[in-house]
Amino acid sequence: MGRTFFQRPPAGYRAVRGMLITQVQEGLRTHGIDPGPSDGLFGDQTARALATYQKAVDLPPSGAVDAETWQLLVSPQPPGLRERCLQVTADFEDHGFARVIGNVDGAGLTWGIIGFTLASGSLQRG
Repeated sequence: MGRTFFQRPPAGYRAVRGMLITQVQEGLRTHGIDPGPSDGLFGDQTARALATYQKAVDLPPSGAVDAETWQLLVSPQPPGLRERCLQVTADFEDHGFARVIGNVDGAGLTWGIIGFTLASGSLQRG
């Protein structure tokens, strides 16, 4: 098994979420394996689907996304550092950049990686 990019966390830890996981889920679906909803959340169903796929293509059935699994499912190029950093940020934002969120963290409205602070009337610097 090569370098691990994403995996299902142990019980009690937050699941990985974001557009890269959605791409993995859609890749599994393209190969006829149901990962559950394409919600960008790396849950148990996605991990089981990955293990099933890995077994079918003669990879160790880890249920994790390593470089080889990513290349077969999504793209010949592994996700870059920028995309993986956005993945982490998407998880902290708690919605995977999938919708506009209200002022839950004092930052004003947040959509994607852009936050608009209503109090100052400006975009936050990133």
